Amino acid sequence: TKAPPAKAPEAPAGPEAKTKSKSPAKATKAPPAKAAKSPPAKSPPAKAPARAKRGAAAIEPEPEPEPEPMETDAPVESPKAEPAKGKSAKAPKAPKATPAEAEQPKPASQTRSPPAKRRKAETPTAAAETKPTKPAETPSEPKAVAKPTNRGGLTLASIESDSLTKLAAKHWRGDVAGAWDEKVVEKIYADELGGGSRSPNLQRVQLLEISQYLEKYLWPHFDADKASATHVMSVVMMVNEKFREGVSAWTPFRDAPEKFAGFFKRVMRVKSEKRLSLPEKTAHLVFLVRAFSSLEEEMVRAAALPLVSLPLWSNLSKGRLLVELRNNAQLEKHWRYLQKKVAKAAKRAAQDNQPPPAALASTPEATWLPELVDDFFTVCEGAVVGDKIDRDAVRFCERFIEFTIDVLSQLPTRRFARAVLDERQVLVKARMMPLFSHAAGKLYSQLVDLFKFYHSFEIDDHAGTALSDEDVESKHYDRLMMLQRLCFKHIEKLREFSLMHCGAVGKRETLVSYLSKLDETELRRLATDQLRVVDPSDPWVSKPEFLLETLVSSFEKRTSQRRAVNAMPLYPNEDVLWDENVVPSVDYTGETCLALPKLNLQFLTFHDYLLRNFNLFRLEATYEIREDIADVLKRMAPRRGEDGASVRFTGWSRMAVPVEPGALAVTEVKAARVGENKPASVRCEVRVNLGALRGPAREEWDELKQHDVVFLLRAEGAGDGAGADGG
Repeated sequence: TKAPPAKAPEAPAGPEAKTKSKSPAKATKAPPAKAAKSPPAKSPPAKAPARAKRGAAAIEPEPEPEPEPMETDAPVESPKAEPAKGKSAKAPKAPKATPAEAEQPKPASQTRSPPAKRRKAETPTAAAETKPTKPAETPSEPKAVAKPTNRGGLTLASIESDSLTKLAAKHWRGDVAGAWDEKVVEKIYADELGGGSRSPNLQRVQLLEISQYLEKYLWPHFDADKASATHVMSVVMMVNEKFREGVSAWTPFRDAPEKFAGFFKRVMRVKSEKRLSLPEKTAHLVFLVRAFSSLEEEMVRAAALPLVSLPLWSNLSKGRLLVELRNNAQLEKHWRYLQKKVAKAAKRAAQDNQPPPAALASTPEATWLPELVDDFFTVCEGAVVGDKIDRDAVRFCERFIEFTIDVLSQLPTRRFARAVLDERQVLVKARMMPLFSHAAGKLYSQLVDLFKFYHSFEIDDHAGTALSDEDVESKHYDRLMMLQRLCFKHIEKLREFSLMHCGAVGKRETLVSYLSKLDETELRRLATDQLRVVDPSDPWVSKPEFLLETLVSSFEKRTSQRRAVNAMPLYPNEDVLWDENVVPSVDYTGETCLALPKLNLQFLTFHDYLLRNFNLFRLEATYEIREDIADVLKRMAPRRGEDGASVRFTGWSRMAVPVEPGALAVTEVKAARVGENKPASVRCEVRVNLGALRGPAREEWDELKQHDVVFLLRAEGAGDGAGADGG
């Protein structure tokens, strides 16, 4: 390509030119080399060296007697070649190469990537490592940059030629919604949205979202009294897709809040109108997750909060209800008023010869959560059967635990729902499910741990005040003393247990050893009738291991949140670094949930707000550390040794050096401080060989000082180079 003589030297101007000129190796790619090849009439040769001198003077104002040696991708073999390259960088005749330059391949000076695409951690003096060689380009030619395809592989041509686009143009494209046809909705639901038999295809749902299927067809024709269950589930799935894509999902509903209230009631009744499959139950549950996470929307809050109000307690056992009302005198007054209101409505209906209203315990506001919990138990028990894994069931269980976390992590929804979840022992049963210990349930187990954290959060559920460590310990000791008094009075086998001090009784090992002495009947009587921690009608009361685990988890001492945070390491280990459920990669699609805290507008306490931000900030730093470590390991190219046990590094990286066997020695391990279970400090000595490093790379290693962070890595399971990616 021939560039005009007046514009060719001005193309590499600005900061990019400065960045390229910082490395002496890049000077051989200067525009004068290209200009020298052009005809003499078009490019006067006298101006090329003048331009090179002006660029060098602008970038290097302080002349040096000798240029710095160039850093290469491998240890320098011939140090004599670098002064020659430095001289050639300042020579006016770029086409003539020195003998030292002729020894190296010419593309070696062209393998560096542009500074805009280079990693932030790499200095401009480092040559690009393990990158393919590209032919040099003239500065006047813009580089073609490949852009990723938007929307999961969809292109404009494929969208325009798709059958869904043609169907949209026929029925709902334009400013006015088209005529309603129920068969169109049923066909789209069966063909594109899975029809309940399978999970919907993401690209097909994206096409429906692009065509504004919800805004221009489903919602304008929705009638809460006449809409079918297929219509309701279609709206639910399109709302879920909007949340997955990160767009505003509630905008189409804001103009008609009364209509949205009717739609929300239909969503809560759709399970009784149609037998939902597992994919449909999962979509229904995801919609509830989105709704309870959007309480800042007035219409959503008005429809969702009545579901987690006082009528939810009408399905508690009599014993547990008395305990809850005794602990909250103000709620006891509201409960009596609610009972009188129901009685008056029944009396008025009898006087008017009308059918009596539904009992409080059978209203949708009181039954939806217990029914959802029962569905979870049924599905989770069949998620893993032997070697068979039901992926749809696993996905439903993960979404249910995410929903319970969202309910318990917000004070308006936690107040009454926690008692229902606690009496049904959702936490204990979730940990006893086969999926919890199965390899396919790793995300499920992490979500259960997060559910446990919010289930026992240090807060007063009804007053909303944060509890100090002293308040939590005082409540714990009161419960233990109540248990000891009960055992001393009614259980002869636990007489010794009732006389022990609280510090020993609160340990899990002590509780298991003493409560295991009771038979099944005694355990059931203690858990259901005397302590009232389990509903007597629960089908799990026939399992002694469940009763024992319930009693132990109810009375064991929990770790303080403050102490748990102080015990957390500042830097991650290998378990957290490569866990996609905690630190997702950039290609996360949003189809599954993550075991991460959410930053909503609702928080339990100020401590909860700070803790969520701390965890997310810590995981963000973990992601950056993982990317740096992965890049270094790829450059170091670990391979298995000839003996099959040792590991050798066949590559090179500026940011890493190999540690020879025997070069690492632990010199001091101090005893743990009082109240801690880890050493106060550990001191070790590491000897590294920096003889192969030159220039700025050597200077960076020599400048290591106290409090600088250095990661010590060990490669395990390195390949032998036979694979496509080198093992």
